[in-house]
Amino acid sequence: AVIFATAGGSIVWVFSTTLLQTHAEDRFRGRVFSADYAFLVMTSSIVSYLAGVLIDLGLSVRFLSVLTGLCGILPAVLWGMAQKLWNRPASPSSSYDGDC
Repeated sequence: AVIFATAGGSIVWVFSTTLLQTHAEDRFRGRVFSADYAFLVMTSSIVSYLAGVLIDLGLSVRFLSVLTGLCGILPAVLWGMAQKLWNRPASPSSSYDGDC
């Protein structure tokens, strides 16, 4: 399970980095990547701190692991629902030409 989880995280990291490189202007790219990494480190620090506090309050590590997994499933479900909305065919009256 850990191998699949970390492989999935690695794939997401590569895709998000590629999208950032594609969409960020050259003069802002360093700042964009710095902000992206800063948010990652900040989030990891906050989650680690909260996990330690919750364990000190008496919650089991097993319960926190399940809770963490459930917190990861929620965005995946929401993303899947959003994809269904975004992938609807365009109406015939739409003037969208496909260029970004």
